[in-house]
Amino acid sequence: MPRFRTLLLLALTLLALLVAGLLAAPGFVDWRAAKPRLEAELSHTLGRAVALDGDFSLHFLPRPWLMAEGVRVANRPEGSEPELLRVARLEMRLALWPLLSGNFEVESLRLQRPVLLLERLADDRGNWDGMATRELMSSPSRAGAISLSNVEVFDGELVWRDHLAGREERLRGLDAQVSVDSLLGPVSGTGRFSYQGQPTTFDLAVAAPDRHARHALRLELLFPDA
Repeated sequence: MPRFRTLLLLALTLLALLVAGLLAAPGFVDWRAAKPRLEAELSHTLGRAVALDGDFSLHFLPRPWLMAEGVRVANRPEGSEPELLRVARLEMRLALWPLLSGNFEVESLRLQRPVLLLERLADDRGNWDGMATRELMSSPSRAGAISLSNVEVFDGELVWRDHLAGREERLRGLDAQVSVDSLLGPVSGTGRFSYQGQPTTFDLAVAAPDRHARHALRLELLFPDA
């Protein structure tokens, strides 16, 4: 499996971009008008085509709230499947006062049935290469201004597909609750998933970077008794 931090980086970057898209529309916005614009902005910023296939609702008052169904982020053309990420339903609520000062504090985020596909391609590159993640993470002011207080994942799936080694790993039934002080860390989370038919629980903690930009990672896995 690749570094767990890579998975977090991709997922959190997409969430940050959705938060940024929220700022483009004041008040209540009819999704029929807002959805194409948001798709275009997210696609441009992320560096991958983003589609919102289902319903889309956006309110700014009395509290910023967004709901999107059928979220898709395109894979590389060399990838084995059309999408790198699919989310059946996304619900996000922002804190209003931090938003007015330029800080994006997500009070709650719910992801239903997300599927994230990470691939090592035949040319030894990752299918996430070329995405606009480095630009966001290389700016401490931008990455540090985004907070995800309560992220909930329901029935998710993570797939790691290594085309050079001819190996695939799959985590199913992922349920998790995660808190992110900022995109730079610290991050904490707990949850459960099924690996090769075996239920597993986990406890995760990623510290904020030290002066050398290194993150301390603690990951505890609890497997059932044999």
